[in-house]
Amino acid sequence: MLKVVTDEQFLSKFSELNSLVKTMISHLGHNLAKELDIITNEEEYKYTFTLKALDGTVLSSYAIDLPLESVVVNGTYDVNNKSIVLTLKNGNKVVIPIEQVIDGLATTAQLNAETQARQAADNEIKGLVTAEAQTRSSQDAALSGRITAEAQTRQAKDEELQQNIDNVPFFVGADGYIYGKD
Repeated sequence: MLKVVTDEQFLSKFSELNSLVKTMISHLGHNLAKELDIITNEEEYKYTFTLKALDGTVLSSYAIDLPLESVVVNGTYDVNNKSIVLTLKNGNKVVIPIEQVIDGLATTAQLNAETQARQAADNEIKGLVTAEAQTRSSQDAALSGRITAEAQTRQAKDEELQQNIDNVPFFVGADGYIYGKD
């Protein structure tokens, strides 16, 4: 990922660093470092840090080269060459052919074929589920009919039994004796 760092942001951080060093010096004593000089080369984005003692002698020096000249400042699409063209801060151009970016991606035809295959599979499953639901509904209706017929048969048998009991001229009492009916 490319990140743009402005010169102002960079110099602000160096200013904060310089303030920190000055604070450290004031806490550590006056016989140590006195100042931190930062020398910038704006064209090459090179920065030199020099730490100096109270008497002006150089205690330490360190140079860094930031690759800010490689920061992308513009991007375009070249229709003729089917490429992305990135322009760097130093004026150089980086050309990225689209084939390198999309290599391995599915084509529209492949995506359409996959969509159709999934729709066909979904329709097949939907048909199987519908058929199973209809079969079970028919089985439920048949079972309900058998249960109703069995209930009617049992009710008729109960009524017949009750009528037979009512036609018996005697009955057995709770005490175990047989009594006649009036």
